[in-house]
Amino acid sequence: MKNNSIIRRMVTISVLCMLFALPAAAQSRMFGNLPENDNITTVYIGKALLKLAGNVAKLDGVPRDAIRNLTGVEVVTCSSKSAFSKILQPRLKKAISENRFETLVTADEGKENCTLYGRENADGTLSRLLIVQKEGSECNIVVVTGKIDLAALLDEYGK
Repeated sequence: MKNNSIIRRMVTISVLCMLFALPAAAQSRMFGNLPENDNITTVYIGKALLKLAGNVAKLDGVPRDAIRNLTGVEVVTCSSKSAFSKILQPRLKKAISENRFETLVTADEGKENCTLYGRENADGTLSRLLIVQKEGSECNIVVVTGKIDLAALLDEYGK
């Protein structure tokens, strides 16, 4: 399924950015103040590191400008259904509501589900992209912040 492949690549790109993870200046983070829990891990990649990553020719086919225009990537992983339902799910619902996110695409494959949320700006870009991937008891949430031209990214993947 082509859409599922695109979603997987977008999640992969966000996770690849984690490889470059260094301490970053604090910015407005959607999941920045989660309570301590052994089943939840968070990683934040700031604007400076993303700008450096944007100097690389391409990361898994993503154009440089797509990375350079990002101001932050937040990754939250959860390995427990209980921690997800008690801690993450209420925050996720609140974030979707407060940001007035719309569902951009949902893909299901077996027990795996991936949903992309966002809200389109007047210029056709997104300022935040929320990716929620669930499989079994595990959940991965990726929040990408910055000027995101989703149409250009999807066009690049179609080549």
